[in-house]
Amino acid sequence: MKTIICLIGRQNSGKTSSIREVYKSITGNYPDEEGDFNGTYQHPVFGNIGFSSWGDPGVNEEPLDEILQMNCDFVITACRSKGQTIDVVEKLANKSLVSR
Repeated sequence: MKTIICLIGRQNSGKTSSIREVYKSITGNYPDEEGDFNGTYQHPVFGNIGFSSWGDPGVNEEPLDEILQMNCDFVITACRSKGQTIDVVEKLANKSLVSR
């Protein structure tokens, strides 16, 4: 079963910074990219964990879809508190569940 954890918040509320900290806590390193990033980590107990901090309107669909295509067991992502970005997360989550 795939689990998607979505950090929801307003613009500039620290979503990317929070996901970067979770990434560091799990992997021991910060992601190489500055700002928004995609990444995966193979955890010895929990399996493949995907990270996608892209949560802005118009740019979150492709990065999140890429992570979901990697068959991650857990995905940690971001979106705004309303509107298009939350719709994208819901759409891709449903698509991912149907395609498995």
